[in-house]
Amino acid sequence: MGFARNIERDLAALGGLLDRLGLPATLISPIRAHSRAVKEAAGRLGLVSPNDVEHVIPRHSADSLLFALVRRPAPGERWVDVGSGAGFPGLVLACAFPECSFTLVEPLEKRAGFLELTAADLGLGNLDVRATRVEELEPDLFDVAVARALTEPSEALRSMLRVVRPAGQAIVAISRDAAVITSGTIVELGDLGNVDSPGLFSMMTREG
Repeated sequence: MGFARNIERDLAALGGLLDRLGLPATLISPIRAHSRAVKEAAGRLGLVSPNDVEHVIPRHSADSLLFALVRRPAPGERWVDVGSGAGFPGLVLACAFPECSFTLVEPLEKRAGFLELTAADLGLGNLDVRATRVEELEPDLFDVAVARALTEPSEALRSMLRVVRPAGQAIVAISRDAAVITSGTIVELGDLGNVDSPGLFSMMTREG
């Protein structure tokens, strides 16, 4: 696939989702800037697989916006991205929803440093990076906890629920194979356009 076609594909993937969410097309610029930073640091920090380096936007950036279709971030809410890695989905959501605050939890210090530097370069004042694990966070801190690329969604959801307030929610992106074993509520999104994702999520709500 040529460079021009890559750009066309990326714009289509992001533009369709932003329109669906009622968000301005100007957000394409910071989201693409983040994707470029991920590509540049991918090999050094292991941010994405080698096969994904040329497909960061359709497979990761746009996929991150799908969380907002499952549960739209509201002004004043506090969200946490568990195991943020390259900033998916938390940094992308922070770009799109500046009136909501996002904490990115990434235990590897070099990756956490990448997130801090990228957030500063993008001027994101609604984002905080924690070089720690979710188990070390205080309970009841957040309205919503989100995560991608976790191998055992049911266990992940239960650990994430600890840090959300009563009636708060934990949401994990899952594969079709994981959908048959998770104990959470399955949400399947349709009409994904150019987004390279199964559009499947498992969600739990914390009881009071």
